[in-house]
Amino acid sequence: MPASTPPFVVTKLVGKDIASKSLTLTGGTITANTPIIDNTITWNDGAVTFTALKLNVTDTASASGSMLLDLQAAGSSLFKVTKAGTATAGGTFITTFGNVDIQTGSLRLGSSADTILTRDAANTFAQRNSTTAQAFRIYNTYTDASNYERASLYWSSNVTRIQTEAAGTGTVRSLAFGSGGIQWYINASGHFLANTDATFDIGASGATRPRHLYVSGVIDAGSHVNCGGSSSFFWNARSRIFSDTDGNIRLSNNGQTDFGRLQFGGTTSSFPALSRSGTAIQARLADDSGRAGLEASTLGLTSDCTVGGKLSLAAGTTGKASATIASGVAPTSPNNGDIWFDGTDLKMRIGGVTKTFTLT
Repeated sequence: MPASTPPFVVTKLVGKDIASKSLTLTGGTITANTPIIDNTITWNDGAVTFTALKLNVTDTASASGSMLLDLQAAGSSLFKVTKAGTATAGGTFITTFGNVDIQTGSLRLGSSADTILTRDAANTFAQRNSTTAQAFRIYNTYTDASNYERASLYWSSNVTRIQTEAAGTGTVRSLAFGSGGIQWYINASGHFLANTDATFDIGASGATRPRHLYVSGVIDAGSHVNCGGSSSFFWNARSRIFSDTDGNIRLSNNGQTDFGRLQFGGTTSSFPALSRSGTAIQARLADDSGRAGLEASTLGLTSDCTVGGKLSLAAGTTGKASATIASGVAPTSPNNGDIWFDGTDLKMRIGGVTKTFTLT
């Protein structure tokens, strides 16, 4: 049959020396499905390991680009296998019958094979390339390299980073995470938020608690701020507030040895303050430049009281007098200036003599 007319059927080669020959088949132009090689064979012995196609090359000397197989279309290689066993496909590799197994080695991507997927250990998948930092990206949308939305997991400057990214027409999205659902997320503005209001905790009471919380702004609590019984609220290297027992509040300096003033409204002489002086409480100006006034509807004293300035009493009314001296007995050793009411007479000690005021 002429060589230009397919198909070719070779049933046997008998008595021919083809050790140094090559077989060239030229199919010519065809208009029906007539494969240039269409072999059939039947294997029928379970004890025999069969091989349908076999090529055994003795590579005594050859160029580095020598190939065991080269399948072409229009003069371009679409699938080839080098003499080293490297297979290169010019299109998409599709399997519909089973798995793609890489027993040893790695899956290398890119013309320079710089993206390498490999097996680190049993059930362990890895992306690594010597000391070069790697990145993994999952896209939400992709138009081109300038328009996309994606999540990135990558190394940069020896720091592992997880973030959302966008470019062009893309929009930066929130990053959410949780267990069995979404509990927390970082929104597009970078704020750390709970997915559901007033539902999830950070840490637990008495165990698995974070240690310190450092903020540069405001702590805004929608409910209570609970402090341990032996702890305190304090300002850095300044005053502290304690509650040593239920119902008591203690104000102290940072060293817990003293306390200065409790200022009301401001720090200048235009505002009042309460100050500690030994075991006494003084009404002072907020800048401690002088005494401040103290007003009360009722003031009860159980010990001596010294008035440093003039004592002014409000005018009496039909409902109450300006001052009342309770009835009592005379002091055993009265001092000059003492005044008392014995229930009958008003008396005063003047010049070492007790005088009785006669009322008419």
